[in-house]
Amino acid sequence: MLSVKEPIKNVWYKMPPHIKHRVYTFMKSRPMEGVITKLQDNDINLKELNALEVFGKNGEWHTIDYGYKVNSLEVWEMDSSCQGPLKRNFPFATVKIVDSYKEIERCRNKYSLIVIDNPMSTYGDYCEHFSLFPKMFNLCDESSIVIANVIPKIDDNIKTEYPYLFNDIQLDKRREFYKTDSPDKLSFEEIDSVYREMALSQQFISEWSFFQKRNFVYYYVLKLRKNIEDIKDSMRRNDFESIDNIRLKTRI
Repeated sequence: MLSVKEPIKNVWYKMPPHIKHRVYTFMKSRPMEGVITKLQDNDINLKELNALEVFGKNGEWHTIDYGYKVNSLEVWEMDSSCQGPLKRNFPFATVKIVDSYKEIERCRNKYSLIVIDNPMSTYGDYCEHFSLFPKMFNLCDESSIVIANVIPKIDDNIKTEYPYLFNDIQLDKRREFYKTDSPDKLSFEEIDSVYREMALSQQFISEWSFFQKRNFVYYYVLKLRKNIEDIKDSMRRNDFESIDNIRLKTRI
């Protein structure tokens, strides 16, 4: 008896991305669709956004949900085997097969939507998305949205299913990043305050934020606006300091 799995797989492989998206949406509720709805409720026009997807994989996890709705799309992914699927799924996008942690050091572009679909635990020298911050704010446009995976807590069933979660190294990293004594159990308020404070340290004001449930992982969505007045004040202070230094040198 012939297996039908291979023909079905081939049909799916060749299916246009927008049709795949409709199939996905029909099959089950998509958490990223919930994010998009809430963004639109907050008067965000996706057609005006220049998007960056970090850890893009093949684009079918959630990039397919918003990739065709934004003004432009750039995808970073380290696995070279994903390059073909990404280019097929998003022929209009800029696809970069890069180490995101190195690329963030080189990148000089600005984006109004940054989506970080980071791994759930430790991998190599890294943990979740922690090493991307606060550098990630350097890539934010004056008005921008950052979306990242966060894990407030897990229960025993999740721990059994994913035994690598919340290992000792991950808990230490979470303790340091979130500045908490309870890295295995974080409230939404605790998580939100950490990113807001970090953004403020990079001269961004947090206008609003929300969480969208995926499973035990949540999308954390943060709307940012560059604090222009702080920048102007800083420039004025620097100008005054420069003038004072010139006067001091003149006296000497």
